[in-house]
Amino acid sequence: MFATDATPTLARGPVRRILYRSAELRAGWRLLLFVGAVTCITAAGNAAIRRWLGHAAGDTLFLVREIMDLVIIFAVSWAAGRIEGRSIATYGLPARQMFGARFWEGMGLGLAAITALLCAMRAAGVYRFGSIALNGRDALRWAAIYGFVFLLVALREEFRARGYLQYTLSGGLGFWPAAVLTSAFFGYSHHDNAGEDWIGLFNAGAVGLRCGAAAIYGCRLASTWRSTGVKRISMACPTAGTFCPVIC
Repeated sequence: MFATDATPTLARGPVRRILYRSAELRAGWRLLLFVGAVTCITAAGNAAIRRWLGHAAGDTLFLVREIMDLVIIFAVSWAAGRIEGRSIATYGLPARQMFGARFWEGMGLGLAAITALLCAMRAAGVYRFGSIALNGRDALRWAAIYGFVFLLVALREEFRARGYLQYTLSGGLGFWPAAVLTSAFFGYSHHDNAGEDWIGLFNAGAVGLRCGAAAIYGCRLASTWRSTGVKRISMACPTAGTFCPVIC
């Protein structure tokens, strides 16, 4: 609405300056609404899981929560985008590039990185590959299961840290401060992992910063698909014990 002489003074006064930047709600307020919505819906979802699936096996609960978290983050981002006149593609997940070249580029980078790490650990004598535990159909079945699960994990973690959150923070603070803050959040989000220490948290944050910084080069909209590919393969290979070690 255009401001006229009849527009209330409050609408053009200090309150509006606090809430709005030009015609759009300021980034900090938008983030507060986004985080509040995600937190409330997630709490309700966790309560429903405890009520209806409280006695389910641990792996079932893990999978249900991963799917729920991804759906919630995606849905709230979509709703925020509709209100703000943007799309999910703006936040890093363009549908036309789903599992496209950038994703497979990320898979290749992740495979190379985890292979180099495992080979270096083997050369240093701190890691052994052991014997082959699965063959044939069992190996393929578990590889498919791990691939699906870690695709969910990678999408949820990457889109949570580098989707709406990083995009909106960048609008308010600039790219690099936003990348540092979201990477610190990403690293800290792993503090509940079993056996995690400050070195692991720092490494997770550093990897997050690299993934976030990748957005500044090349195609911005493809960056989350690429970092999803990197994370998917780098998590799945050492956990499932697939073909990464064989390269050495």
